[in-house]
Formats: sequence, structure tokens, C-alpha cells
Amino acid sequence: MEFNDRKALVGIGRFRNKAVEYIKDRKKATELLKQVQKKTTLEHSRIGTFKNQLFLLIDLYHDWHSGNYRQLPFKTLTMVIAAILYFVVPTDMIPDIFLGAGFIDDAAVLALILKQISNELEKYKVWKDKQTITTDQEIL
Repeated sequence: MEFNDRKALVGIGRFRNKAVEYIKDRKKATELLKQVQKKTTLEHSRIGTFKNQLFLLIDLYHDWHSGNYRQLPFKTLTMVIAAILYFVVPTDMIPDIFLGAGFIDDAAVLALILKQISNELEKYKVWKDKQTITTDQEIL
């Protein structure tokens, strides 16, 4: 693990602890989904470099929250929520008010989390693709 990875892990530690609150409280979870939707809309041009990865985590969290996808280990779920929280909270390691640099740490944390949960993300992508195929077949 590189120094940057360690620094990022320390930075997201408080977000992982907070993630448990969002798992236990549906109202908080719903509010977080609204906040991330608002921020991705407002910051669309600045998050271009990591947009697809962020949206994958948001979709995963949304599918878990709505009860559609529950094959997610608790540790992975807390990592997903921590990544989303890290993105939403403007006062993380590098505050988002610093244009450009404020999203560098968000992208770094996101990359680290994606690396750690890559196996679970692959399972989710397979599940999601099957849902799309099923939905397409129902339409026909």
C-alpha cells in the first residue's frame, strides 16, 4: 500500500463509521441519495473523470436501499456509502471549494474503494446486466 493509499484510508475512516448510520436509518439513506443526485447534477462537468465509477456506486447503493439487490456484504456496503459520503461532504481532506483540487481527493478515495470492492462490483454488474436483459425481454 502506498502512502497515498494510507492517507486516503485515514481520510475515509470517519465516513465508514458514519455509513453505519445510513444503513440503519432509511430516512438518512434516502436523504443521502437526494444529496448525491443534487451534487452530481451541479458538479457534472467537474466529475467527468470519475463519473462512471461514481454512478456505479450510486446505482449499487440505490439498488440496495430499494431492496432490489441485497447480496452485498456489510463491509462492502459501508465502503460504498463511505465513498458516496466522501463525495457529498464538501469538507473532506481537500475541500471542494478549491476548484479542481477539491475533486482530486474524491477521485483518489473513489479509486481506492473501487479497487477494494472490485469483486463485489463485478457481481453487481452481472446482476444489473441480467435485470436489463429481463426488462428488455418484458417490453418485447
